[in-house]
Amino acid sequence: MNDKLQTLLKERTPEPRLNWPLTDELMDLLRERRKELNINFQWDDENIEQFKEVNERIMEACENGWNESVKEAQALEKRIKSGDSFLNDYEIDVRLMVYLEIADDYEEGEREELEGFLAEETYLQSIGHISHVHYDHAMKKENLPLAIDKSTNWNGEFFGDRFHDYYICYFIHRLLDTRVWSYPDILNIVCIWSDVEVLHQKCTELKKRNAK
Repeated sequence: MNDKLQTLLKERTPEPRLNWPLTDELMDLLRERRKELNINFQWDDENIEQFKEVNERIMEACENGWNESVKEAQALEKRIKSGDSFLNDYEIDVRLMVYLEIADDYEEGEREELEGFLAEETYLQSIGHISHVHYDHAMKKENLPLAIDKSTNWNGEFFGDRFHDYYICYFIHRLLDTRVWSYPDILNIVCIWSDVEVLHQKCTELKKRNAK
């Protein structure tokens, strides 16, 4: 393990993980950790099959979360059309948080801190969004979120030709591309947590007045 990252973990362990400042130093150290783990990763048959299994479970979670959000949106649209006394707008977001148990040589507190940081990073961006204004747009098949749309296979950039005949989902691609997850981190996922966040909204407009 990188000595600088170990020192930073020791300094940060008492603090809430969400208060971690995303400094250039921290991100550079995490990218260095990812690079080292990826270099030493062995793409043997067992790891390839485990990678496929994790990919399938994540894709299922994305699809189930999106389907649930569609059901919620349909029910809310009915309320709005019926002249509901409160509801005239809403926001729905689907989020996934994936938890892992890392195998790096960390002390217990440091390991938990890094696991929590990596997990919370996955939750920051919605994988699917529906609102009243964009409901019709969101319901069209050609406008599916990237995490759900299988028309694009994300099996190339980070895998060479290892998965040339197999579908890799966007969420896996995002972990490797815009996050600081390594190949071993993905295989060490032990839990996928799905949230469908529904925000009921009412906008009340007032007549403009020329106050004096």
